[in-house]
Amino acid sequence: MASQPSSTERFIEFPLRLIAEVSELRLADDIHIRPIDAAARARILGIKDVVLDENGRLKSYVSSGPDPLGLFGPELDQYDQLYSSNYVASVPTHEDAVHLNFALKLLAPSCSSLFIGHEEPGTKHFLSPPCYYGKTPLALGKPAVKTLSHLLTLKRRSKNPKLELMAEMFLYAMSDAPRKESRFVELSIILEMLLLPVSSTELSYRFALRMAKFLAQHWAADPIEAFEVGQQIYKTRSRLVHTGRDDALEVIGPKIEETVRVLLTKYLANPELFEDDALDDLCIAG
Repeated sequence: MASQPSSTERFIEFPLRLIAEVSELRLADDIHIRPIDAAARARILGIKDVVLDENGRLKSYVSSGPDPLGLFGPELDQYDQLYSSNYVASVPTHEDAVHLNFALKLLAPSCSSLFIGHEEPGTKHFLSPPCYYGKTPLALGKPAVKTLSHLLTLKRRSKNPKLELMAEMFLYAMSDAPRKESRFVELSIILEMLLLPVSSTELSYRFALRMAKFLAQHWAADPIEAFEVGQQIYKTRSRLVHTGRDDALEVIGPKIEETVRVLLTKYLANPELFEDDALDDLCIAG
């Protein structure tokens, strides 16, 4: 079980929603997630006597004093994800909160996200926009906790500026801020950064071929289906860039989200697989 940080250690507490099988999650020596309790709700969120609905969303609450986050008011519905938090992540720095958010969004599609952190004696840390894009909270069993810890460790160690840019774009795409058209364009740019590190002719074909070969080699995907998805992604991306709309967006949107998640996860662990020569060799191999 994760222990509470000592009074001499700096830590920032970020409330979030999760579905977890274990009470406390140790992701690193200095990063852990624990269930939120009444004292933490009152201290961080300024609410008590919280009632959640059957989906774990805020149903009612009582203000426990001055609003520590400055959010109460007529726009409370915009923050119901935050106030529905059932866990608290403790991290030592703002940068580590960003790393953890990235790992959470890489692990699986979900609405789980860090948003506003509290640091004694009253400092606030904002990760904005919050990455609440998703239908359900992240489910964390023991295998998922191990994977999350590994992803977080890799991200904290990385000094790769290209990864940093892609991570920033990915987190923005996984927020509620962009329209679905903008989200798709953001994700398609990430895929181009991964699969087309050097500009070339016949971009659409090379993009789809590299995506198909890579997913078949490293994720056991069907190469023909992956190639067709790659072509669909590039066509939709081109239509959005040139006309601002595409009727196929509803169908292809979820597919690009999962593809970016898969490829970014692989890049985080093995960026050398995405060098231009390596991608060419993969396509020539068969």
